[in-house]
Amino acid sequence: MKNFRGTILSLGLLLIFTILSLIGAELAWRWLKGVPLGSRDNLVQQALDIMRANSFVMAHDPLLGWRLKDDVLVANGGYATGAMGVRMNDSVVRPLRTGGILAVGDSFTAGSGVRDEEAWPARLEALVGQPVINGAAGAYGVDQMILRAEQLLPAVNPTTLIVGILGQDSLRNNFTVYGGGYKPYFVIEGGKAVLKGVPVPLVDAKPIEVGIVRTVLGHSYMVDAAIKALGLQQWWIDNRLRYKQIHPDKVGVDISCLLMDRLAALKKDKDLRVIVLMMYGAGEVEAQPAPWFGPPVIACARQRGLEAIDSYEPVRAVLRRDRKEFVELWLDEGGQLGHLSPKGNQFMADLLYKTYFAK
Repeated sequence: MKNFRGTILSLGLLLIFTILSLIGAELAWRWLKGVPLGSRDNLVQQALDIMRANSFVMAHDPLLGWRLKDDVLVANGGYATGAMGVRMNDSVVRPLRTGGILAVGDSFTAGSGVRDEEAWPARLEALVGQPVINGAAGAYGVDQMILRAEQLLPAVNPTTLIVGILGQDSLRNNFTVYGGGYKPYFVIEGGKAVLKGVPVPLVDAKPIEVGIVRTVLGHSYMVDAAIKALGLQQWWIDNRLRYKQIHPDKVGVDISCLLMDRLAALKKDKDLRVIVLMMYGAGEVEAQPAPWFGPPVIACARQRGLEAIDSYEPVRAVLRRDRKEFVELWLDEGGQLGHLSPKGNQFMADLLYKTYFAK
């Protein structure tokens, strides 16, 4: 019994010594690297935070989760935003314009990877000769797009609203955390889409769940440095932690359909022209038939009396005619066809203009 107690005591002392040694090593590491000794940041949660990862261009919004920052200007970079996170159509920060056309959507509408004047809302403005206000932001689901439209309409007072949906955006309706940021979401109750999750918290205020190991060791700057040195960063900052899905995929499409009711209400209440534009990624256009999550939303929009256009067949016609021309519609992003190129954005602007605005 004495030997057993002695062993337990020895193990206890060893554990205490080990913990104190690790704490001492951590404090020494922080001192050497100029990190505040009392910092309580969890580095894993920081890395998973969409706001911190995009702090230069993105701002928190309690209704939307995130949007573009106000009044950002990248000199000679072809990127500028104005009030309420609206992207400019040229590289000049201007006051928020009113009237004309309001466009909302995700990164395909915001113009990811292209200059201000190359995004399709800017190209459409050049064609129609009236203001086109670009209120889009990357990673939006259809749910956030509709809320963004409702947010901007009183300030912009447009005559036309264009909702630019990438087909897969309906699937984003199923998430409460997307890309490392909390977002609003809808549930279906009594046959209606009911808004939940607002006001949307910051990750700082409501940390993303990362598990017990990352919760404890994520506070260690020394462990973080060791993880990076060993090349284990991709495992440590597990990308799957940045997403939390609560609905099956099909429910997201059902929610998009129900959200067309909100657009129909806006059309009626504000005497507003509403156009729904459905877009797709290059790989989705190459596949046949059109992805299952796109056409049903267009059908729902038309059933509600909204104007709607599905770009699948027009873009696929380019593919059938000339693959080289088709490839030129997209940006080369790491060897894959990604966002719309300047030519791809011009294609979407031309499609909208010829279908709805040409006299």
